[in-house]
Amino acid sequence: MGKNHVFINDAGIIEIVVSGDQTVESIDAIGNEAERLVRQRRKEGKPALVLDDVLLIGSVPAEARQRVVELAKSVNYQKFAMVGKGTTIKMAANLLLQAIGKARKVKYFDDYSQAVEWLKIK
Repeated sequence: MGKNHVFINDAGIIEIVVSGDQTVESIDAIGNEAERLVRQRRKEGKPALVLDDVLLIGSVPAEARQRVVELAKSVNYQKFAMVGKGTTIKMAANLLLQAIGKARKVKYFDDYSQAVEWLKIK
């Protein structure tokens, strides 16, 4: 399993850095921390913007991918950007985004800076 980080970055965005192979347990840990930070931001009256950086992601079994979909549907964020590289990641991300069904709130990028800029647009 990889080493993942969930934190509020200097721009006030909840950033998720996913690194290495993932399991249902690692996805749950990421989701629980992201959800906690979203609730914290909302309680403080600040935007709940999430940036999911999957540039260093490894393999993700089907059960873990399904858990990602469930979390992305249930967490009360305002906007969610995913950044990754490569055709496989892009195809998987687009399938995930379609499954979530929040087209206006969720977008995939292959450039980190563009993802951050999109999140900042009100």
